[in-house]
Amino acid sequence: MALFGSYIIWHYTSAFTDLFVLYRNFLWFLAHFFSFSTLLKTLINPWRRLGERYRGGFHPSAWLETLAVNFFMRIIGLLFRLLLLGVGAVVWVLALVGSLLFLIIWPLLPLAVFSLIWLGIQLIV
Repeated sequence: MALFGSYIIWHYTSAFTDLFVLYRNFLWFLAHFFSFSTLLKTLINPWRRLGERYRGGFHPSAWLETLAVNFFMRIIGLLFRLLLLGVGAVVWVLALVGSLLFLIIWPLLPLAVFSLIWLGIQLIV
């Protein structure tokens, strides 16, 4: 019976606070895994630093070609970063919702375990 009391004390005190720390660390990990701050800082940078360098001199067509290529590389970089930010945000929100749901369910788990054990004993008898 002492084991049962120790389990209940652990379940509703230190385990509950440890879950908060665990979920906070997991959400921090996801934010850094998807590099939200870096993606926002470099939102309009060219994709993978691809681009053209202007060769110099007076060549309007070469200047326009360089401008067009660099513009499209920035657009492609913007689209990929927005896509990655969107995927990361969806994953982060799903993790947050899952964490909150589990924290709501956590206090009910001992009741569920003991109810299932009681039901199993009743079915055997």
